[in-house]
Amino acid sequence: MFETWNDNLKIGVAKIDQQHQKLFNKVGTLLEKCTEQNELRQRSTIEELIDFLIDYFSKHFADEEKIQRIINYPNYEHHKEIHNNFKEKLVAIKKDFVEKNKTLKIIISLNHEILKLFSQHIKEEDKNIGDYITLIKNEQWQQMEEMISDIQTKK
Repeated sequence: MFETWNDNLKIGVAKIDQQHQKLFNKVGTLLEKCTEQNELRQRSTIEELIDFLIDYFSKHFADEEKIQRIINYPNYEHHKEIHNNFKEKLVAIKKDFVEKNKTLKIIISLNHEILKLFSQHIKEEDKNIGDYITLIKNEQWQQMEEMISDIQTKK
């Protein structure tokens, strides 16, 4: 079963957390539909899910990468490579779905290969972005405190 959204998945960047939550909610709904439908309707739902994921990951990863560039995130290139691998896997799953017509295999691939990897990605890689932003904030606050302290001693 696919993991549902919970606060342990928050990274502390509101825009990214909202996008992650949207993904979890949409995927949960679509996977639930797949178990309740006949095979013909399952194909339609799976195709909707795959198309959603391809579109979602493209937009979401672009947003994440913009944020990383703005904050000069030191692991940007590595993180971008992980994003590219996710997108390549999704394209391969879509191709497999269209060419081989294996509905159950696709559901399992989406659930295990992509979605569980994405959950793990959030917990490890994306959390690092949140931690880095917190570090930047703390360093900036430290610098501000020093400046405030300097102002007070100059009286």
